[in-house]
Amino acid sequence: GFAQNHAGELLVVDHGGGIYRLEASPAEVPVEFPQRLSETGLFANVAEHRMAAGVLPYSVNAQLWSDGAWKQRWLAVPDEEQIEYTSNRGWTFPNGSVLVKSFALEREAGRADSRHWIETRIMVRHQNEWAGYSYRWNEQQTDADLVSRGGLDEQYVIRDASSEGGQRVQSWHYPSRAECMVCHSRAANYVLGLCELQMNREQDYGEYSGNQLQILGELGYFRNPPK
Repeated sequence: GFAQNHAGELLVVDHGGGIYRLEASPAEVPVEFPQRLSETGLFANVAEHRMAAGVLPYSVNAQLWSDGAWKQRWLAVPDEEQIEYTSNRGWTFPNGSVLVKSFALEREAGRADSRHWIETRIMVRHQNEWAGYSYRWNEQQTDADLVSRGGLDEQYVIRDASSEGGQRVQSWHYPSRAECMVCHSRAANYVLGLCELQMNREQDYGEYSGNQLQILGELGYFRNPPK
């Protein structure tokens, strides 16, 4: 809700009952964020889409629809830091945590071996706030470039025998940094898929597999692991 006080200032009240006053934003300080995916340190080999040590894969029970894109997810938490676990909402991650999600489109409909990486999104938590960044993969699949803060729209040609002329054009939207935080909001505690309901499932880690909640607890990721 919104109201005005006697000084003419706009007041905002949120769902929890907190009352806030709007203040002018300070001058924006440029943030030096890696311009290429290869500069983030998250990948052992970008071209092979192979993650660095300590970047752990995860999956969710109910995926959001992303225009038919195939997705993979990873998380990373700084050494000695731990996640605050809760069973009824998104978990709280320590500063320095990173979440990664990559999107691929089948350049030939119905063929998994034609998957082509188009975007990798990164969520970073610093100073107790999350921020989102998108990277656009190059055609050679060797690296990805940071998308400008305003986002980007792109079109990809998909070979599809069921379409007129044997191909179709698929539009893809790279979200702006503000758009990232519309869904990853404070009300959702920012981390949409990292909660008990979504993460309570088996995950293949390559050399072994098991329930994600149990594995994360055994590896010491949780400050207060589930019982």
